[in-house]
Amino acid sequence: MIKTICFFLIFLSGTISAQVKTVIEYTFQDQNNYVCSSNLYVVNNESIYKINDPRESGNYKIDVENNSYYGVYNDKISRLFYSTEKNTITRIPLYNSEIIYSFDSDNLKYELTGKTKKIESYNCQEARLSLNDRKYTIWFMPEIQINFGPYKLNGLPGLIMEVTEETSNIKITFKSMKKLTETNEFDSLKKYILSKPVLDYNKYEETITELMISKKNKQIANANENGITIEFAKGQISFTTYLIDIPTNLVSKLENISQ
Repeated sequence: MIKTICFFLIFLSGTISAQVKTVIEYTFQDQNNYVCSSNLYVVNNESIYKINDPRESGNYKIDVENNSYYGVYNDKISRLFYSTEKNTITRIPLYNSEIIYSFDSDNLKYELTGKTKKIESYNCQEARLSLNDRKYTIWFMPEIQINFGPYKLNGLPGLIMEVTEETSNIKITFKSMKKLTETNEFDSLKKYILSKPVLDYNKYEETITELMISKKNKQIANANENGITIEFAKGQISFTTYLIDIPTNLVSKLENISQ
């Protein structure tokens, strides 16, 4: 991996104003410690980040001894993010459907903390970002000027090497990078996401808030019919776990709904 990065340092330093086509592979770890690969395709002034999660929707056993499970909402495309320099379109599978929405990601309010650490012998800098009720810690390498990143984490002055999100315990870790010789996968994913109806962010918040309130009310009604008492997790995480962006006031609205 170090040799690959060195090659790109030389390659990009000589073509800083030229068109760039590259694919960066990351390891993606979700809140249940499930690990899969993910890819960031950068083609000139656009990018696509795709999580390569092969699981089907359903319940998966997390603890054999205690017979505990966690749920997964997924499909063949899984989670997908298409970015330009100004905007990101996010696609998530949810409840046997898909939610696709846009967000202005051209002016994210990063805090550069001044902290540094070495990753794979390279000096990296720390940035922090609070965005839509998520809290990201990001380590990036300024030597490689790639301004796109996983999710919608765009606009940092360097290649993102590591991301952690503390509210959902998600971790994304750099694995490798290489020149993109053909763009078929990028073109196919771009064509797919741009062919779909896209909610603006306000409509996304409204749609998700209505959906989650309805889900909680139905759970309470079913429990009451069966004489069961439900204890909802702190922070209403059973309703927000699979959301990349949590709508404004969604958690407080859910907390106000009691059995």
